[in-house]
Amino acid sequence: MGLGNRGMAFEMLINLANKMYQRGGVSLIDKCPTPVKVLFLNFPKKVSYSMQMTSYVKTPHIILRKGI
Repeated sequence: MGLGNRGMAFEMLINLANKMYQRGGVSLIDKCPTPVKVLFLNFPKKVSYSMQMTSYVKTPHIILRKGI
């Protein structure tokens, strides 16, 4: 697992717990999208999977999940 996916295992556990809560009728928890503004994209001329992107998060305080 590379550095880009270091939180995916934890995210999968959270999603599994949320599905169990929803099936049991205990709660409903939704994931909120993170607003990101893309400033610059650079596609190389050769066909490859490398792309450079410069971006920043629009809001300093991010709520990733909300629930009832």
